[in-house]
Amino acid sequence: MENFIRKNRILTEVMNVREESAHFHQDVELIYILEGRMKLQICEKDFELSGNDIVVINSNEQHCYKASEDILFAKVNISYNLIRQVYNGISSVFLCNSSNEDKKEYEELGNILRHMLMNRLVANQDERVEKKICYEYLAEYFHLIEELNAHFLIATSSWEKLPQEQKLAQRITQINDYIQSNYAQPISLQSLAEHLHLSEGYLSRYFKTSFCMNFTDYLKQVRLSNALEELLYTDRNITMIAYDNGFSSVSFFNRIFKAEYGKTPSSFREVNSEKRKVPGKLTDIALQEKIEEFLHKNNKKSDKEHQVNKRQFKCSVMASGRLNPIWNQIINISSAAELLKDEIQEHVILLKGSLDFKYARFWSLFSKEMMINIQSENGKYNFSKIDKVIDFILRAGLKPFIDLEEKVRRVNVSSTSTLIYEENAIEFKDITQWEGLIEALLRHFIKRYGAEEVSGWKLEVWYGGYVLKDMSVRESYFSIFKSTKNIAAKYVPDMAVGGCGMFPEYRSGNEAGGKDFWKEWASRSTLPDFVSLMNYSYEVDMLEDPRYGRRNADEHFLLHSISGLKKIMREAGMEKIPIYITEWNLTISDRNCLNDTCFHGAYVVKNMIDVYGEVDMLGYFAGSDRISEYYDSTQLLHGGQGLLTKDGIFKPSAFSMEFFNRLHRHFISKTDNYMLTANGNGDYTIICHNMKNLSYYYYLVDEGMVEKENIWKCFENRSELEMDICLEGVENGQYLMKVQKINEMSGSVLDIWKEMDYQPELSREDIKYFRRVCEPRMVIRKCQAEGNKVTLHIVMEPDEIAFIRLEKVI
Repeated sequence: MENFIRKNRILTEVMNVREESAHFHQDVELIYILEGRMKLQICEKDFELSGNDIVVINSNEQHCYKASEDILFAKVNISYNLIRQVYNGISSVFLCNSSNEDKKEYEELGNILRHMLMNRLVANQDERVEKKICYEYLAEYFHLIEELNAHFLIATSSWEKLPQEQKLAQRITQINDYIQSNYAQPISLQSLAEHLHLSEGYLSRYFKTSFCMNFTDYLKQVRLSNALEELLYTDRNITMIAYDNGFSSVSFFNRIFKAEYGKTPSSFREVNSEKRKVPGKLTDIALQEKIEEFLHKNNKKSDKEHQVNKRQFKCSVMASGRLNPIWNQIINISSAAELLKDEIQEHVILLKGSLDFKYARFWSLFSKEMMINIQSENGKYNFSKIDKVIDFILRAGLKPFIDLEEKVRRVNVSSTSTLIYEENAIEFKDITQWEGLIEALLRHFIKRYGAEEVSGWKLEVWYGGYVLKDMSVRESYFSIFKSTKNIAAKYVPDMAVGGCGMFPEYRSGNEAGGKDFWKEWASRSTLPDFVSLMNYSYEVDMLEDPRYGRRNADEHFLLHSISGLKKIMREAGMEKIPIYITEWNLTISDRNCLNDTCFHGAYVVKNMIDVYGEVDMLGYFAGSDRISEYYDSTQLLHGGQGLLTKDGIFKPSAFSMEFFNRLHRHFISKTDNYMLTANGNGDYTIICHNMKNLSYYYYLVDEGMVEKENIWKCFENRSELEMDICLEGVENGQYLMKVQKINEMSGSVLDIWKEMDYQPELSREDIKYFRRVCEPRMVIRKCQAEGNKVTLHIVMEPDEIAFIRLEKVI
């Protein structure tokens, strides 16, 4: 791919060169000013260029420039041969000069060029994504040509509209057309003259005047230039390169090549082999920083000025049903052993007090830290550690949600790399050993806490959590689940037991692990009380890790996963079984800066709204950043998945949960961007978001490589959202509209930290300050309902979430 880009001269350069003398070339050249000012002369005509100006210099137009000291500009090469191929050999001229005219089409050109520059930065920062970036680069490059063709192209039939100096350049274009089409053949000045219907003498004089060299030398330069490209960016045989570029013999090619470049073709290829790289790769760090600064500033400005998404909604408030909260039913805490730690318990209490979760989900009951000997031959087990965990959960006002899986202890940087990866392999020799342990555990729970209390708990059996000796994973799972369900039914009939934890391949519907799994489960005598789902935005990749494959860019991934699962369950006759999403997040990374952002808060709101009414529980992973601390987590934020920072500060995602808890008890309606509820007494609550889609940059770099200073690169755009929500059927009169928002200026711990220059060491007083200021601001304004209608005008910043309370003034 890189060779293709180089060979076809599909190139982009970023330059800060202040001056270039008069010259011309066949390829079309586009100049995009990033910073500073430039005085550009084209065909003896002067133009003053400044920031964001775009100019196209057509083939063979003589040009030069002088620029200010702070000049920074991009130069895009558009291959002359490529244009000729696209337009069937017809020469084309682009009239594109933003310093001359004000057209909205220049905005789109600017957006495309900024994406191309972003490609270069991404490729420069991570060599592993260079090939992927090349495809993105080509897509944007041809998009650029498409825009030029649509809005700036002057066809051959319209040349009479061109200025006189550009008409004069067309003779040179005709000469170049002929030479480029025939340089591989034995052509001469005479054949060119006959083609142009000119005398050979006149053409010779015109050639020397226009090209500053004779025909023979120019033809040699064209042949050498094309041969050079093939030497550098292909592996073709040198003999073939010589003959295919019009040289009469290999020895003649070697001789004139050495005279021109100082080395034989083979030596030149060997010395310059390192040039086979991505086009125009930036090596100047200062230049990279300048480009990043420009892109950040310019993208933010252009999005705010030109990209506002406007939406209008009408909603009757007359019909409503009881609200079924799915957001505060379950929170993932940690392993059982971690729950013994005071620091984890502190955050569990904070989460319960602030967000009122009902169940605390934990796992790894039988790890070595819990001191349970599963191989006990006399049926005696030490449950004292588990008792301490359960005692604490109950004291905190929560109920246990026990995942009977021995999870790997890990801190993920990405789906393919970890800081910690510790397996605690536990193998049960047979189903009898498993049944003895589970029966003893449930009897113990009933004796210590009472059957009524235990009946309100939940047990989850994960597929693959344990494998019985000499049995397949699937057969082990069905045996373990059946025995667990039967034992629970015997001792605590009302306690819900579910599974299977669901890896992605089991929602994909693939015959290898999809539909037939559910049909087999349905055909067995023991069905779950609930089906559980693990959902992170990754595509299944059976060739690598079947749990976590490639990141998926579908903004409705969670909803689509649930819809797919429900379809398969319906086909298997399991459609009436409740669905719990017991683990859910965008990413599994504990070092992903997006976890700390307003975007993540908006992501939570969007997905909660998406799947409301589709599932019975939605278990966010995880409650606290403390479960993912390691040697590197020394600063205020480290990209953990927690709702709370390690210091107990609310992240935007935590505020989104709090906003949901404030909704009134009657559900009215929802759309892609909001949910509306009522209290039955004329008051209404709305939660809404303006989540922005992630860009290709995010999906091409490792999750743990996203830098907090450059989060802006992760988004396709940063446009505002204007919503007019008309509520019909309300009581006439005056209302108070109370609005609380989480955005970059309010309630975002990461952005407040940014204002402090990301100071790595903070005092206790600093942390107290963060807790005080990380609260959403409230704005109150009046609005009037007339004709039993009231329209709420809501303007939302990118990735903003808002909670709106509409109260009738009595």
